[in-house]
Amino acid sequence: MRMNKKNIYMVQVDHLYGNEEKSLYLPYAVGLIAAFALADDYINSNYTLKGFVFWRQNIHEAVAALDSPFIIGFSCYVWNTEYNKAFAKRLKEVYPGCTVVFGGHNVPENTTMLEQFDYIDILVHGEGEVPFKALLAALAGNGDFSGITNISFRNLTGEIIKTPSAPPQALDLPSPYLEGYFDSIISKNDFSFCAVIETTRGCPHHCSYCDWGSLGSKIRQFPLEKVRKEIEWISEHKIEYFWCADSSFGILERDHTIVEWLIELKMKTGYPKVFKVNYAENRERDVYEICRRLNEVDMNKGATLSLQSLNPVVLKNINRKSISMELFAEMMALYNEANIAMYAELILGLPGETYESFCRGIATLLESGQHNALNLHALVLLPNSHMANPEYMKNFGIKTVRTEFFQFHCEKAENDIPEFYDLVVATDTMATSMWVRATMFFIYIQTFHQLGLLQFFAIYLFHEKNVKYDAFYSKLLDWSEKNKDTLCGNIYTDFSKKLSGIPEGKGSRSYMNSLYGNIVWPLEEGAFLKILPQFEQFYIEIESFLSIFKIENDIYKDLLNYQMGMMKLPGKCKTVISLNHDFHNYFKRIYVHSYGKLEDLKNIVRAKDKKCAKAWKEYATENVWYGRNDSRNIFSDINVEL
Repeated sequence: MRMNKKNIYMVQVDHLYGNEEKSLYLPYAVGLIAAFALADDYINSNYTLKGFVFWRQNIHEAVAALDSPFIIGFSCYVWNTEYNKAFAKRLKEVYPGCTVVFGGHNVPENTTMLEQFDYIDILVHGEGEVPFKALLAALAGNGDFSGITNISFRNLTGEIIKTPSAPPQALDLPSPYLEGYFDSIISKNDFSFCAVIETTRGCPHHCSYCDWGSLGSKIRQFPLEKVRKEIEWISEHKIEYFWCADSSFGILERDHTIVEWLIELKMKTGYPKVFKVNYAENRERDVYEICRRLNEVDMNKGATLSLQSLNPVVLKNINRKSISMELFAEMMALYNEANIAMYAELILGLPGETYESFCRGIATLLESGQHNALNLHALVLLPNSHMANPEYMKNFGIKTVRTEFFQFHCEKAENDIPEFYDLVVATDTMATSMWVRATMFFIYIQTFHQLGLLQFFAIYLFHEKNVKYDAFYSKLLDWSEKNKDTLCGNIYTDFSKKLSGIPEGKGSRSYMNSLYGNIVWPLEEGAFLKILPQFEQFYIEIESFLSIFKIENDIYKDLLNYQMGMMKLPGKCKTVISLNHDFHNYFKRIYVHSYGKLEDLKNIVRAKDKKCAKAWKEYATENVWYGRNDSRNIFSDINVEL
């Protein structure tokens, strides 16, 4: 054994999720890089992997705990880049001779990070396994980096050198799970760990807002046997939640085999409990079949349909195609009939989008049956995306603001290093004021429709009074703005102020309430949670708004009774609703695109909550955080007595 090996540390920090029970992801990316490098005999004979820094601990304490670090690799993304900078700065103060390497998606293709931060020595551009291994070999030898591709560094005279790019390699990489690199992390810590695996790498699409396709469009496959063994490792170590980081799961025939392995292990061991993945586009039938099988064993996290926009102009601008609304409606009916969560994703702020087209797009999704789950992402300018090109930004009048990033559903720790991102707040088709208004429109859609507070009223009015969904919720926004002393008015005032402050360097897209623990919520969930403790008061106040639509009195009373009765509350383990109209079957038919007239029929709706949450924090976690995409805060285990 060679003495005096050089010590390697790898840094990939994550936020702590949850309240009392803390969970976070194992540092898969840097684990993979370390496993690949140390599989080489020369590297292994010269270096020792001393450990991982994997959660946002106090930086001074973390640096003090290091043992003579020779080289440290940092994985950078939007949620940890500022922490990494602060860590590297402190590291250089204590260990000035330590080599600091930054890589990951937040490292741009240019050399600006080296120009701005003298505590960073080397940048890795793109995939990190091959360059990091080559750096270790060079540092153990003559120290010449000039032959290493995909890096930037300072030479002995201080000149910054950027080496040529090379295409990605084949994916015959050792697994950090199977090689035991995470065993001590799990055994020595009390966290509840989540895992990440890849079965493929690469993306066939080239969306302008994303940097995934720019890293290599050809999909490369990890060996199937390795994937199987990693899933078995996850099961054996009782990992409840794991995320498959593929760009297009379901695009390959072998993905069905992987799903069968998951189901087999879940049935045998109980783990993993939840499987989350990015599903393939234009593979609707395959994705449905995968979700149907996962749903049968309560393992499905929901099927994702990433539409981004329904505006053809926008789709052309971002180099993207979308499925037809006819096919979307057909698939939506299938998912609803099978009681499978399926959610659509949109992005606000894309070039070419207007306030009107954004609202109309959401309304079109609701008209197609998407009543349960709709997710909105704010458009963030990623440093390696085509959209971040100055010429592209100029062409579409893209304006950004650097604002604080909050990782939702995570603890807001005191004295933590704030993270930032470049948020798009205006384009040449959507002014900042309209961006604020559009965000508020979505918050209202999520709070009052997707999370259920007015969903049944909106659906009834659409089908019986021809009130379009965008008109209904736009009127609710206007009513809230005028009635400031109501719960809705208070939400409108507070949240509009938060959003309007963002372009000025203040405000935020986050909400906190100690009633639900010390974690950060997105505004659309925050609005719902703000109303919940005053549930009955909300329905008293909202009668003034609903009266605008002149619903017949007997139907209004029944519909209000049904709407309130179907909503779960903390400690509300069952509901009994006496009605004069068969509202339950009326809505049930609508969800599967089989409209039938509302029947005058006396009936009793009985429902129960199998996972009845007694406390506020438990309710918010189970029904709003975990259950947002499958309407878990609305009763679903229902029996109707005629």
